[in-house]
This record gives sequence, structure tokens and C-alpha cells, in this order.
Amino acid sequence: MSNRAFCFDLSGTITKEEIIPMLGKELGIYEEIQMLTEATSNGEIPPLNSFSLRFNLIKELDLNKSQKIISKIDLNSKILDFIKLNSQNCFIITSALDIWLEELKNKIPCKFFSSTAKLKGGKINSIDNILNKAESINQIKKNFDEIIAIGGDMGDVEMFQVADRSIAFLKIHKPVQSLVEESDFVTFSEEGLCNILNTLS
Repeated sequence: MSNRAFCFDLSGTITKEEIIPMLGKELGIYEEIQMLTEATSNGEIPPLNSFSLRFNLIKELDLNKSQKIISKIDLNSKILDFIKLNSQNCFIITSALDIWLEELKNKIPCKFFSSTAKLKGGKINSIDNILNKAESINQIKKNFDEIIAIGGDMGDVEMFQVADRSIAFLKIHKPVQSLVEESDFVTFSEEGLCNILNTLS
């Protein structure tokens, strides 16, 4: 492994399903959340605005229940195997809230950069900070010669713009022109992504 860092989006990249719509399903508002998620992925709603809108719809969900739902979401096993083999060089860059991900972190052995929130009475009271993916990439850059970013929707454009190389992983996301234009590689399968990752590593 060379001195390269591999920076992965989480929702729809490591996970086989988008995280926030799965939380919405528990509250019976899956369709509403999914529409906002798709609009964000397609570039119709700015990612920061979308996250705030979706958070307000699901903030009443009990934290323990949120953690359990997320921990049970299926992961792309071949990508997970790559991370396990290269854990010191891999990072998760996600706008999902850190306290949602406590159980999931036990399955993915690398450092996470995520949004943060404040709790009150076992529920999320407010968002403390929404992650800026570009700032996270720039922080990781201090310790690596090259940054490779991997993601699939509009929310990943900002990290693609500051990474040295980028891979658009479109297994579940529809192609977004601005993301594809920033990409050095485009793949529609987990096998294709892992072939690129192994070549670059």
C-alpha cells in the first residue's frame, strides 16, 4: 500500500441502501424521505439544505432504535474487505450523525468523519455540526501523498473537487453530471469498484 488515502462516502457506497430513508421507514415516512434523498442525489436540492429537512422529519426517532436500524443495513462485502485489508489508509466521510453510527462503526474498521448532534432525553435535540466533506479531505491530506475519493451523489461533489483522484460508484445512485465530470473513474458495480481500488493501491 502506497501513501494513498481512500475516502469513502457511507450511505449508498458502503451501505447497500441509503441510511436516512431507512430511518424514515420506521416512522412511516419512507416515501417522503426517499423523495428528498433522490432530489439531493440528482442535484435538485443542496446537500446541506436536504440534510436539515430530512433530519427534521426523523429527529423524533429514538436514538437506540436509530442505531439498531443502521447497524442492520447490509454492507457491500467486497468494499468492506478492501477497507479491512487497508484500514490505516481508509476513511469514511459521511454527513450522517456520529451518534447514529456507534454500532455500525464496530463493523467498519477505519476512522469516521461525520456530522455531530446534541442529545436530550434519549433523542437528538439538535444538529451540532453538519460535516463539510471538502474540509475533511483537506484534513486527511496532511498525512498522505494522494487522496482518492469514492462516492455516488451530489453530496460527494465537494470532496471530489479537492481529492487528487475520484471514483463515481453508481450501483444505486443515478448518474449526476456534475459528479461524473469531477470523476476520474466511473463504475456501476461493486466488483468494478474493487478492481479500481486494488489497482490504485
